[in-house]
Amino acid sequence: MAQEIAAQNDLENKRRALQALNGKEYAQLTPLRADVRLAPPNPNNMQDWVDLAEKQGYPVALQEATTEIARLEARRSSAGHLPTLDFIATYGKTGQSATLTSPVGSDVTTTQIGLQFAVPLYQGGAISSREREAAALHLKAKDDLENARRQRRSARSRPTCRSSTASRRSARSSRRSSPRKARSTPTSSATRWACASHRRPHAQQQLFSTRRDLSTARYNTILNQLRLKAAAGSLRDEDLEEVNRALSF
Repeated sequence: MAQEIAAQNDLENKRRALQALNGKEYAQLTPLRADVRLAPPNPNNMQDWVDLAEKQGYPVALQEATTEIARLEARRSSAGHLPTLDFIATYGKTGQSATLTSPVGSDVTTTQIGLQFAVPLYQGGAISSREREAAALHLKAKDDLENARRQRRSARSRPTCRSSTASRRSARSSRRSSPRKARSTPTSSATRWACASHRRPHAQQQLFSTRRDLSTARYNTILNQLRLKAAAGSLRDEDLEEVNRALSF
């Protein structure tokens, strides 16, 4: 009973999380088809997925862009000590209306073109301070990039799709053998009948537990494949559509 209450609470929490995600409440969720065939991940090599995650994973790609911006900012700050040469061009027009002393008005147009050369001599250490700050931020960005790649490599130690697939196969084999155990009850004597009566509820309990384990393994296989593709930056709408096609409508 305690396990049932805990399961009901967990189900309610997940329904609330789904409602917060989609903005609507679902009275019933569509389960997987009983005859669905789940293909193994492609490629079926963990190192290939780790390499993909390091190259095109979204956290890694984001940190690579951040590191590049920090590098350019450090370069820009270092250029603060260098002289600058600017091209200057101005254009102006002023008009003066007629007055009592000057009965005729006048318009004056001014055009200036030139070069402006500036050499930064001393700004109270502001340039050096900005240069040191930009260099420190660049180093931090590089460390964050390596940390992001390290986190992608740590996916090797997480539960993989291969282990979920193995659990699903084991649970499917147990499900096929459990009904036979539930039906194999001796009936030749009263003693054997009593033993069979004791074993029958145990076999049925084992059958239900096996069905539960199989269902859990199937869902874990799908979720781990989606997580694996998301970690590698290769999750697409087509992957979700494939999962939808596996549901029993």
